[in-house]
Amino acid sequence: MKTILDAPPEIIDLISIQTGVHVDCLETFPDDLATNLPVCLKSLPNLQTLSISDLVFSHPQSSARSAKIEQYLMTAIQAILHHARLDNLEDLRLRLPLTYDFATLAKAPLPDEQSKPGNDLPTVMRRLRHLKVGISDTSGPGGHMIYFDPPTMSQAQWPNVRYAREFFGFLEMAPNIHSLEVSCTHKLDMDKLNVVKFQNLRKLCLNRLTVSPEHLQTLLSQNQTAIRALRLNAIGLKDGTWEEIFISLCSFPRLTQFWVEYCGYDPRGASSGFIDPSITPYDIAKDLVSVHRGDFDALGDLQRHVMRLRDAARLTQISREVYQWGFMPSLDSATSHE
Repeated sequence: MKTILDAPPEIIDLISIQTGVHVDCLETFPDDLATNLPVCLKSLPNLQTLSISDLVFSHPQSSARSAKIEQYLMTAIQAILHHARLDNLEDLRLRLPLTYDFATLAKAPLPDEQSKPGNDLPTVMRRLRHLKVGISDTSGPGGHMIYFDPPTMSQAQWPNVRYAREFFGFLEMAPNIHSLEVSCTHKLDMDKLNVVKFQNLRKLCLNRLTVSPEHLQTLLSQNQTAIRALRLNAIGLKDGTWEEIFISLCSFPRLTQFWVEYCGYDPRGASSGFIDPSITPYDIAKDLVSVHRGDFDALGDLQRHVMRLRDAARLTQISREVYQWGFMPSLDSATSHE
């Protein structure tokens, strides 16, 4: 049976590593992975995309054993990022269980006599043009929109919310990216991200975060002329209104792709009174969880703005089902209120 390593190394530009396996199979796997995979990657000089995901384990009799194996695998992934030659890597996609895991990755491993470092991680991160990061552990309070699972041993020891700043610090190591996608389980405070680091974003996807409108506006406005695609999912504003955000986006000259899904307000924030109590997490098809009429007026303005830009670019138009507010002629224009 042929494998990817049977192909000429110069034509391989993408590697996807999925490590979700049962821990009964992992007696020697972590050591093998840490030892052999960096060596394999060194033989792929044109590697441009590296995807590591699904670091999830199950062992009904021993959660402690699962947590230990998980730590071994994180050490292996750390070895890959610090010791493999990743001279041409442009696209990094990481989906790991905990925010703490990203903090662990940022720490340089101690060199040993058997391995010599390839690229240091800061250099690898500065070369990136695309970064996609996600958290997969949904256990514990607030980890899932609908269900509740008791916290895993790892989640109890290293809660996602506690290590939010370290998680965002990992993102800040990649200041030259053109696209950024962040997906969380427990809602993290995005105000802890130094958004000034990101000045040339063309695509931005944010999932399950809380943020102040000023902080979000800073990130968006400094990329106003560059950004083409924006997706906001389950974002909770701490104060202010979505009306303000949407009106500002109506001046973005290249925004031909925009989606908003289940966005609303932080229950602990100053604008919590705008939360629509009639909408539940089961209504995930909703765009806004809000009772503030101005939010929907401004969303209609923004959807019409995006449709005009798509017409000018001769792109396929977005349907009424997706852009329902933009197709409502009776809806007020929020910009006319100013």
